[in-house]
Amino acid sequence: TWIKAVADDGITQVADSFYYVVNPLVTIADLPAGALDGINYVNDSTVTLVLVAPNKSFVYAIGDFSNWQVTDNGYMNKTIDGSRWWITLSNLSPLKEYTYQFLVDGNIFIADPYADKILDPNNDSYISATTYPNLIGYPTGKANGIVSVFQTAQTAHTWQVDNFQKPSANNMVVYELLIRDFIATHNYQTLIDTINYIKSLGITAIELMPFNEFEGNESWGYNPDFYFAPDKYYGTKDALKDFIDVCHQNGIAVIQDMVLNHSFGQSPMCQLYWDGVTGGPSTDNPWFNSDCDASTPGYQGKHPYGVGYDFNHESDYTHKFVDDVLKYWVTEYKIDGFRFDLSKGFTQKYSGTDVGLWGAYDQSRINNLERMADAIWMIDSSSTLILEHFADNSEEKVLSAYGFYLWGNIAYGYKQSAMGYASGADVGWINYNSRGWAAPHVVGYMESHDEERIMYNILNYGGSNANYNVKPLDTALNRVKLSALFFIPVPGPKMIWQFGELGYDYSINYNGGNTANKPIKWDYFQVGPRKWLYNFYAALNELKRDNPLFTTTTFTLLGGSLKKNLRLNSATLNLDIVGNFDLVAGSQSPYFQHTGWWYEYFTGDSLYVSDVNVQLTLDPGEYRMYFDVKQQQPDLGNVGVDEIANANALKLFQNFPNPCNSVTTIDLYVASANRTLLQLFDLNGRLIETITDKNFKPGYYTVDFPVSQLTSGTYLLKLISNGKEQVVKMEVVK
Repeated sequence: TWIKAVADDGITQVADSFYYVVNPLVTIADLPAGALDGINYVNDSTVTLVLVAPNKSFVYAIGDFSNWQVTDNGYMNKTIDGSRWWITLSNLSPLKEYTYQFLVDGNIFIADPYADKILDPNNDSYISATTYPNLIGYPTGKANGIVSVFQTAQTAHTWQVDNFQKPSANNMVVYELLIRDFIATHNYQTLIDTINYIKSLGITAIELMPFNEFEGNESWGYNPDFYFAPDKYYGTKDALKDFIDVCHQNGIAVIQDMVLNHSFGQSPMCQLYWDGVTGGPSTDNPWFNSDCDASTPGYQGKHPYGVGYDFNHESDYTHKFVDDVLKYWVTEYKIDGFRFDLSKGFTQKYSGTDVGLWGAYDQSRINNLERMADAIWMIDSSSTLILEHFADNSEEKVLSAYGFYLWGNIAYGYKQSAMGYASGADVGWINYNSRGWAAPHVVGYMESHDEERIMYNILNYGGSNANYNVKPLDTALNRVKLSALFFIPVPGPKMIWQFGELGYDYSINYNGGNTANKPIKWDYFQVGPRKWLYNFYAALNELKRDNPLFTTTTFTLLGGSLKKNLRLNSATLNLDIVGNFDLVAGSQSPYFQHTGWWYEYFTGDSLYVSDVNVQLTLDPGEYRMYFDVKQQQPDLGNVGVDEIANANALKLFQNFPNPCNSVTTIDLYVASANRTLLQLFDLNGRLIETITDKNFKPGYYTVDFPVSQLTSGTYLLKLISNGKEQVVKMEVVK
């Protein structure tokens, strides 16, 4: 009923109006045959919507189909068990996108938790038409908050690869990637354009940081709100499918970073059962835990380091929701596996702020994870499940034996080794045998999105003495090669953080914090020694991927000191790697498996061994990789490059970005110790600024140069050293 009040004093008339609704009796009826939670497309003009909302009194579906009015036609039926509400909408226009919400108990407006597309009135306007073409507008003036979208008669995606054979997970090389900080356009089409770079690196699996809808646009994605909808900031769902398809065409698996420990307040499942007094999920929330410690300010979940509001992982409603989410991504998007964020939180045992108690063996947590795994393996038995767990090894050993892979954070040991510090230089925990595991299920890494970049540590905190310093760029990059040599070849899966293969050297806290945007340094691929580091990684990844020796179960890693040794054994091929992480030369033994001829992989040099305990003298930072059967020598790109090899060489690389408008990066190479000038001129030859004037030692250097004070135009960068010059043009566009 519509009530309108009009006041008229004979001169001026004013009016106001409102609706009031008297609810019909709720119809109790089972779901239509085959109907599932969420959106069910019956035909091109009919949709059945199903909402899970136990213990609610009534629900309306409102949206474009009702002109955003509450009508009897939108009054939803309740299932006999009282857990679900449903309605069938007919006479819809095929292909039209309809926006809608649910109005629950007269005062709760939520979007559909199962929607595969949502509209956000606060963030969608910042998404470009290039990233998401033809995005429909928000129903301004009709709705508030996030709204969901359905569309009948959608064309099914045409997959080029319909039955992808996943690479072996036991030997995979994973590339962890945040789309926002990897490509400036932050969209799937541009990501597709980088596939040759990733494939040539020898990657067998790409792990995308969370890409289902999260709060805001600029995010790491660990603040999820809608689990079935790809976040529009990265592109359309068809573009995402195209990317996955291209990966599969190139033999690369796609692993989805999935956040099922928690959600945030924008989640409709939080909003549906909310306690306005405590500011968190209410005690009757079917999915989420309410505040576990009312005596402390703010929300406290079941465990330390919690963010958002944590799921109740022993609730049947959570089980159903988790299973639906994982099944959806595997079946609809052909996702090859999942990395579960904060999996140690999948427990109902309360540990408060006690980190030790939280990490102790927890059989209930094991049960929760194994139940989840069984459900997804019923859908896809080959799905790779990776846990970010970091619990007691006794628990991780059980999970590994069940078929899970677990993150192995060895960042500190590799960082200390690369900087040349003996304290904390042990990297042995990357070896699954050292953990007592029966299977190679440690996904070891030197860097992840959570860790400080190894190159940043070397360049800023690395060790030195009178004769050797790890900090010059080319030496630092060589230290990363040395680290990679005792990382990638170790049997078991490995993970590389994006641009680590180029020696990415911006701190994780650059630009104001770890989750802040970071510079996207594709220009590094054009810099000689960084490209050579990429080639070094690629050579090791190719060996790991193609040579059966790297899946051997018979191997030894001596990684506890600065003099490291790795030996891999098989009946037909053996490998010995030695490396000196110290800052001084020293002798060490490769502990050869037998006497006879051995062949160094990178140089092609041969060595006849008459004493298996022979001592080799290695300079600081030196490494050797010996096979007992000669292998094809890799082309690392740093042999025969006359311009760089020439002792008198000078090289000024093209600045990046170019054109630029705020800060640009300039890379240069100086072959001999001399006073070196880097200067900026205008096109008339007038000196604008001396950027650098110092005595450089031989090596590669990087200079960040602010151009905000310059006007738009073309400038000349000139590098002068030892009587030689190099010039490049720099464009400034404001």
